[in-house]
Amino acid sequence: MVAANTPCTLHLSLLPPELACKLFYTMVSASRSWGRNRWWLFDRIVESPHRTSFFARKDSSAMREQAQHWYNGRKTDPPAMFPSVMEEACEFVERVVNEELRRRHRYPLEWNPAEKGESWRANVAASNCYEGSKESVGFHSDQLTYLGPYPTIASLSLGTERIFSLREVIPTEEANDRKARTFNVPLPHNSLAIMHASCQERFKHAIPPQQALDLYRPAFPETTGAEIEPSNCRINITFRFYRPDFAPSRTPRCKCNVPTVLRPDMKTRGDGRTDRYWWSCYAGAQNDETAPLLQDSQTQEANNVANQSFSERLETIAREPLTPLTKILLILTLVLLLSTSVFIGLFAGVQHKLTLERGRNNTPPITTTVIATHTTSFTTTRIATETSAPAPGPTTPPGETPAKTFMILQVRHRSLHLPAPTDIRVIAGGWLRDHPLPADKSSYGNFEAVQQHNIQVIQRILESNSEDITLERTPDQNILRKLRDFYASCVNEDHLDQLGDAPLLDFVQTLREKFHGKRESLDGKESFDLTSALAFIHSQGVEALFSFEVEGDVGRDPNDMVLWFNQPSLGLPSKEYYEDEAILDVYRGAVRRLLLTLSENIEDGDAERPVKSPLVLNQESNDWPPWPWPPWDGGEGDNDGDKNPTNRSEHARKLARKVVKFERSLAHASLDLDVLLQDPIATYNPLLLSNLTEALPQIDFPAYFAAHTPRNFPSIVVQTYPSYASSLAQILDKTPKEVIEAYLITRAALALAPHLGATTEAWQAQRVIYEVLNGIKKGIVGDRSEYCVEKVEESLGFAVGRYFVNETFGGDSKEKGTKVIKDIIKSFKASLTHIEWIDETSAKAAASKADSLRVKVGYPSSPDTEDASSINRYYSQVKVDKFNFFDNVLSAMKSDQFRRWQQLGKRRNLDAWDMFPSTVNAYFNPPANEIVFPAGILQPPFFDASWPSYISYGAFGHVASHELTHAFDSAGRLYNQDGKLEEWWTNYTSEGFQIKQKCIVDQYSRYTIDDGKGGKMHVNMSPRTSGENIGDTGLIQAYRAWKAQYDESSQAGHELLLPGLTYTSLPVGHRDQLFFISFARIWARAMKTAAAVQRIRTDPHSPTRFRVDGTVFNIPEFAEAFNCSKKAKNTLCTWNIISPCPFNGLSYCQGQGFESRLGPTKRDQKSNQIPDTDTLFYKFSESPHLALRARSKAIQQLAPCPVCASSHDHVHAHTKAQPRAVKYECPDCGWPTHCSPEHHAQDEEHHKYCSRLREANEDEHDLRSGRRLREFELPGPQGYEEAISFANWDVFWYTRGFPSMDSERSRRHASKLLTFPITIGNAIHQYSSLTLSNQRLTPEGSRSLAALRSTLHVAPGAPETAEAVVGKPQVRIFLLGARAESSLPPHVWEQLTMLFPSTHLHLFFIGPQVSLPKAESSRPASESTSTQTGDSASETSPIKSTSSHTTTNTQEKSAEVTEKKPDYLPNVYQPPTPAPIERLKRTRSSIERYGVPSYTVPYTPQLTITGLQANYADVHALFQNTLDPYSDLFFMFCPGFGFPSPESVSEETGEPVLQISSPTEWGPVMPMLLASKCPIFVTGFSPTDVERDVRSLSTAPDVAGEFEWVITPGPNAFGSEKWEIADFDPRVMVKANWGIWGIRGKSRDIQETGYSLW
Repeated sequence: MVAANTPCTLHLSLLPPELACKLFYTMVSASRSWGRNRWWLFDRIVESPHRTSFFARKDSSAMREQAQHWYNGRKTDPPAMFPSVMEEACEFVERVVNEELRRRHRYPLEWNPAEKGESWRANVAASNCYEGSKESVGFHSDQLTYLGPYPTIASLSLGTERIFSLREVIPTEEANDRKARTFNVPLPHNSLAIMHASCQERFKHAIPPQQALDLYRPAFPETTGAEIEPSNCRINITFRFYRPDFAPSRTPRCKCNVPTVLRPDMKTRGDGRTDRYWWSCYAGAQNDETAPLLQDSQTQEANNVANQSFSERLETIAREPLTPLTKILLILTLVLLLSTSVFIGLFAGVQHKLTLERGRNNTPPITTTVIATHTTSFTTTRIATETSAPAPGPTTPPGETPAKTFMILQVRHRSLHLPAPTDIRVIAGGWLRDHPLPADKSSYGNFEAVQQHNIQVIQRILESNSEDITLERTPDQNILRKLRDFYASCVNEDHLDQLGDAPLLDFVQTLREKFHGKRESLDGKESFDLTSALAFIHSQGVEALFSFEVEGDVGRDPNDMVLWFNQPSLGLPSKEYYEDEAILDVYRGAVRRLLLTLSENIEDGDAERPVKSPLVLNQESNDWPPWPWPPWDGGEGDNDGDKNPTNRSEHARKLARKVVKFERSLAHASLDLDVLLQDPIATYNPLLLSNLTEALPQIDFPAYFAAHTPRNFPSIVVQTYPSYASSLAQILDKTPKEVIEAYLITRAALALAPHLGATTEAWQAQRVIYEVLNGIKKGIVGDRSEYCVEKVEESLGFAVGRYFVNETFGGDSKEKGTKVIKDIIKSFKASLTHIEWIDETSAKAAASKADSLRVKVGYPSSPDTEDASSINRYYSQVKVDKFNFFDNVLSAMKSDQFRRWQQLGKRRNLDAWDMFPSTVNAYFNPPANEIVFPAGILQPPFFDASWPSYISYGAFGHVASHELTHAFDSAGRLYNQDGKLEEWWTNYTSEGFQIKQKCIVDQYSRYTIDDGKGGKMHVNMSPRTSGENIGDTGLIQAYRAWKAQYDESSQAGHELLLPGLTYTSLPVGHRDQLFFISFARIWARAMKTAAAVQRIRTDPHSPTRFRVDGTVFNIPEFAEAFNCSKKAKNTLCTWNIISPCPFNGLSYCQGQGFESRLGPTKRDQKSNQIPDTDTLFYKFSESPHLALRARSKAIQQLAPCPVCASSHDHVHAHTKAQPRAVKYECPDCGWPTHCSPEHHAQDEEHHKYCSRLREANEDEHDLRSGRRLREFELPGPQGYEEAISFANWDVFWYTRGFPSMDSERSRRHASKLLTFPITIGNAIHQYSSLTLSNQRLTPEGSRSLAALRSTLHVAPGAPETAEAVVGKPQVRIFLLGARAESSLPPHVWEQLTMLFPSTHLHLFFIGPQVSLPKAESSRPASESTSTQTGDSASETSPIKSTSSHTTTNTQEKSAEVTEKKPDYLPNVYQPPTPAPIERLKRTRSSIERYGVPSYTVPYTPQLTITGLQANYADVHALFQNTLDPYSDLFFMFCPGFGFPSPESVSEETGEPVLQISSPTEWGPVMPMLLASKCPIFVTGFSPTDVERDVRSLSTAPDVAGEFEWVITPGPNAFGSEKWEIADFDPRVMVKANWGIWGIRGKSRDIQETGYSLW
């Protein structure tokens, strides 16, 4: 099977068993002295995870020189000779290889010893030792430097069985046709895998890590009589044949004078004869020294370094300026040379050798100049080195190879080109291809890649044992011992598995004792149980119920450290997850498993706890005793049935549901992240401690504080959300004690179970929820050592940072990094005076704040990274045991909590940091007014001191400018230069900022990601990300800072171009392009969908793709750098097409439409004010609009409190009314929703519809904002040649010529206004979206509508114009039960006639709630010429009754009406009694009175409107004899057929009948309509409403069985997208006309009667 699919063969049991064991023992013993290979991977040194060594055949002296260059072309020590046992084994290997060679096809480029009468003979061998299951090697192909093309390599495996993976490399031309295959071949002991010719050209191979390993048990002992011990080692010996024609002397050298290595071009393969190979420079792999990446291109002498003689080099050195140290060393060297004749003789001998070498160097090398300095190719059987001229481009100094470009840009292409102008993400794309998402990670990007590099550095420190053991340890030795013991306790997985769950059980037992008061409290009272338990777990770093932080008093003195009371973290990442039933099921299961695992028999509580076997996993406890759990009285809890469940598993399941429900209540009571993260004013609420103790009486706060032993007891506590404390008190009051205790145990288990062994039930339970939330495949666990390094860093980060900085942050890195930051601050200050929307006062204040920023780079001075004693003291309380990882973590967390509480009441430590030096991140701290950049992020690809400036400013410069901009974003701008909360901007500047911020919010709201369920999730679901998005716009400041220092930097040689790139023709575009590329590549990231969804819900940062797209979208300099066309579409270069949001770090102001929105600048402004169009949210009672304030009062009188309504047995002390009316307005949505803040916090359902209420609130205020409502600017008549599409709103608006609906709010406004006329139009138009093909139109309906459409439209081919109206009958549309639709302005209904320009439409609004116009005598004079628009589209508007048609401007404000009228009429079904009205002016004498309050208005020649305020049954006789299916139809909008009648009851049951059967409502109407045979159309406001109405047809007398379908029930493409809120209960909200259906009276066949008329 192996040979059938790959160019490999597998041979089992190759050696005699005893020889195989003997060779295994020999190689394992020798491997103890082997080393690990080290090489350069782009910009850093990496180390192989396995030990390796090289061997040469004893009789192959000619091969020894090649063997010394076996690794990366570097000359190494002479290899060891084949041991005798390897020589013996080699004979078996050669025999099998030569047999296989005789059988298979030979390639033209392959070395064929048979042609020379020879056989394949192994002259060298490489041996690797893989110890354990984790040592591995990734996918690679072997270098062919001395093997040549198409080599044959034989790999002998001894010891433990490992997997040998072969991954196919797909050629570029086949990439779209097939996928790469991976073959996993088990290699048992004593097996030989032969990689035949073409394997290195077509496949990459690897030895991957394994989850488990079967130990190898040798068949023979190492020595006679010795005991056989199992081994976890795998020895791999690869026997190779080095070709004599590929000697080191023939190996081409790069112009940096380093030998190249030969690699196949695997992506562009030939036919075996014309394959391409590359001689690649591997300069970075030659040594472990950090060499400068770029040199001065102006130095002429440097161009000939490779050819200089020794004397010339000495002369060059002599001309260089000497430092004092160099002078001293030179003098000492000369003295030694003159005083010792031996040195003179040695020098003469060396000089002779150098002379010979100079002679060789004077001969031109094989490769003089090569294309891009790194590759040549050959296409024949003779390997030739091609010499050619370099491509046009920048001149680079010697030693600057494309490999160094790879290091910097991290792209791996055969030839490098700058990305096309339409694809800035090419760098990210290439990075993603080279860095696939690891299976154990949910997200992986450059941040994680740098973190892994940092982890490797730290791991080498932790695994090194170089310290000296002395009786009195130095501080450094103490620190290192603590770090290494901590690490050792974590990586010892066997010991952790042996301990099992015991450490966590001990912790939980202490928690139980605290909760039950088994340990004495301060006064011995039982009531302090919850307080003691909380104080205990909080002191261990576990959050539950609430949390405390010590931070500055930002409202008074930011440097005075006070106590902040916060909501806690939750078991799930955010509130939204508590509404996802699928996630909740997984979470409940995890909680159940934890509770079950941590249960104990109280009678055996003191017995020794058994150690859990690591082999028993995921085991249900079906045979446990039937006693209740937990071991306390559960009588206070909710009874789910039996008070004493039959077994623990069932009780744990029920208890888990209650715990999750309890957590869900906490989530609902918590403040939304939007406010928590973006509104520092709302979250600053300083209150007396007594307020907190009164609000949360269940906690004895003095006792709680005493447990944390602070130096100062607080008198003031800042509460981020004051309502949370009182809400928590109510939740605790109604929650059983059993559930609270189980909740505390669950919080502890979720936080601490990761510190147990991976085979424990508790670890696996918490792992399940982690895998689901992050989209990680079940059972995939990352490398243990990486996790352990992270835990050491997390627990002892400043100690780790000391040694990390020593390894990675030397030289002038700190100075150069600081310079980038300072330059950006300078650029920012310079730009302030050019910003139109920032006035002079605010600009000066902003510059002052920028000057006051504390810039911290590299590492902290408290604790002092440079002082071991300072670090040692800082972690003196952390106790570390080499064999107790769990306790080590607890000790570190406890020490952190203690230090935090000790800061209470003190002054801020200005030298302290909130991040460790090795952290790959940066931050802005508003109260301290500081920006901090740890050494961990000052690593490639973010920063390198030797890189060109355009790279550093593009990558790290964006990080720096991002943090700087945070000082002035939506939250940072509220802190002054001292870190104090203060509105230090003028109103003008604040208003301008809000306009810019809204632009950013709107921009990112258009970005979406997949939600994992087939839908889309908007990136900016709320303003949560606006601060971070604004921070990203700071890139423009980094760009300007780079430009400002360019001349000086260029003169210093810091702007040299990268080699190996094909540049554009722009004069300086290549550097500009690389600036933006450097920015883009740091945000390359692969992420699983579940992790992306979690980030949207919890992270204030946008997904990294949009951090690139959204940022450069707003920077014209980007488009200029890439020469983007202004017509470019669907690319990043669209900034000229769509108006950008040019926030750009508060400094760029050229966005289209900005000035028109903002109005005159401060310099030109006189008295004009910016319209308050962006502040759309108000509580209704605080609304600036009278009608909305009046509506608030109406709702407060009508609507019941939902909490009171659901608690009928609850008696209020102040009133006996049940339930109470709403008086409290929700701070999130602004509507009156509850009777009190307490009930608002208690309501677990409100959050489900709060966002809808908020949306409706803002919509109502937007209608009254005074902005130009373009969505209400309706188009005129349709050209007869212009077709109309009814596919959906978007296409309809487009084909009808409406203004662009560029926001969701505009869509809602327009759809609500037009839903009534366009729903009618879609139902009856010949181009309706309701068709036979989509099964919405029935065959009967098609015939019925065909008759109607013959009147509505003209004959095929004839122009549908107004002239065609002549001679056609009038089409009457009866709108029965009309309510809001009758109050729409006539020009809205005129849109219906524009769909049927050849028809005269007559609309009849009939119903008791039809709006009537005022009588002429009571109408103000102003109303005779203008149409009044009310505060909302649903309010009554007078209808123009003049016969002349004048275009109505919906934006005109009506003159004030002097008559007294109510401010607001509640939206309830109680129509007012109409007053008598006088006869209105008529223009058509044929119109008669109808005997009911009515009006008729001929609005246009094609539209007449009649309103009748009556039930249809009362006026049916007026139309009965004239109804015609060819010209009449009925429409009922949301009639409520299926609702119970408020007026009629059943005589049989006494229950209310349905409205469709009520004699006072629709009962007599429906039979009348069916008898007319005219089509009847009905809409519903929801799927349930439609279904309810349709079902009612089958029960209605004289309706059931008397109709046939015209349109089947289903969605209406033209329903309103706006939520309508009911005043009688804000929980009731609908979208008008969601669905539509239609019927007509059943047709009857005519039968012969059998009698004659005569």
